[in-house]
Amino acid sequence: EDLDGRIEEYEFDLDGDGDYEISGDDSEVEETFSEETKRTAKVRVIDNDGNTDTAQSSYNVRAESRVSFTDINIPENVCAGESFDVTFTARNTGDKERILIVEGEGFGDRNSHSTHLEEGDEEEVTITFTTDDAGTKEFTIRTVGGNSDTIQNSIEVLDCETVEEEESGISMKVVPDRVRAGKSVKISGYVENAQGREDVKIEMNNRELKEVSTEPDGYYSTFIYPERAGDFELTAKTDQYRATRKLTVLPTVTVGNMKTPETVFQGDKIEVCADVNSQKIPAVLLVVDGEIVESTTDRGTVCFDTVARKKGEVNYKIVGLARGERSSAEREVEVHEAKPEASSFPGQIASVESGRGIVKATIYNNNDIRTKYFVGINGLPSTWTSTTEKEVILQPGEEREVFFYLTPREEGEFNPRVTITSDSEIVHTERVPVEVGGTKNQRKLSLYERLKNVFL
Repeated sequence: EDLDGRIEEYEFDLDGDGDYEISGDDSEVEETFSEETKRTAKVRVIDNDGNTDTAQSSYNVRAESRVSFTDINIPENVCAGESFDVTFTARNTGDKERILIVEGEGFGDRNSHSTHLEEGDEEEVTITFTTDDAGTKEFTIRTVGGNSDTIQNSIEVLDCETVEEEESGISMKVVPDRVRAGKSVKISGYVENAQGREDVKIEMNNRELKEVSTEPDGYYSTFIYPERAGDFELTAKTDQYRATRKLTVLPTVTVGNMKTPETVFQGDKIEVCADVNSQKIPAVLLVVDGEIVESTTDRGTVCFDTVARKKGEVNYKIVGLARGERSSAEREVEVHEAKPEASSFPGQIASVESGRGIVKATIYNNNDIRTKYFVGINGLPSTWTSTTEKEVILQPGEEREVFFYLTPREEGEFNPRVTITSDSEIVHTERVPVEVGGTKNQRKLSLYERLKNVFL
């Protein structure tokens, strides 16, 4: 909007390279993408007074859904504290095999299912949720990394707090019946014909955890905090009665201390590592810019050997998945375009009758650390040569041009050698033929003539 005039022209840079390739009086443009990408688009406006202003925005281009979800089954309701399953068929509709991680999110938790699907394959998937309090609760199911259908739905969670008496003489309720290791579980119930305060022993897989007394009305309740992951049988018993219930304790997983190089070059092999801790061996994924590229099952220090394929600032993430628990660590890696460490030596210096010739060397630091280079030219008298820099210090990915100026003093053909070294090792060496003709008594050429002789 131009408050004191009008916008005359809109210019669009759709890939963020600084080149505004589309211009006109239309404030909207459309573009079709043939592949997934990350872009930063810019727009520049020019008003009737010649004033300009710019704005930019980053966006991701994703392919159409490559995983479809069908035959979805969801229960109508469930009691608070209990678990319920959502089942459906996942089909790989893409054009290549996929490591598929389906993740459900809801009730303050994440639950996942991992599998490997060839092109066109399908598999029945079950995602289990554990409810908390009563009410209408929403949940979402999608794949890690996107490019899939999404299930967004809700379920009615009922308040079913009443503890039913059992024929055995003791009742027992476990809420929730599916819990993360270290989280609280409430055990409650009723003892028939309890005489005052009657002792109730709580056991897990026949190992006593604690003892609790009933209230005068026969009801009891307590909390436990299971640390070990697995499927267990809980028992509440008195001298006369016993009741049992199932409890699933899910493992926790933590991912940290991630290690990657800070800067690399396209095509470099790199190692990406992180510490993965869990009670059970988890699935571990390497995700690059949101795409799963490798997976394994391991814990401890987990490493992936991969190749840096994209250039720019690339996000590397290691994700740990253990029966629905998810943890991740990530780092940004600067990936430079691959170039030779020294290049652009001219194959021939133009014939110079008198005056000065130029040799240009371009040095590119392919290392991932700050590096010092020494530049020299041999094979000509020292009085014939001078250079802009004999010593160059470059940061990773930095590039510098070094010029040698030649002032021939006699006619002839010469083959000086340009050499670039670092840490006493030769990085690049190359001979540069030089032809010198004419006489010493020719007139001194102008700067324009000298440059014309060098470059034409």
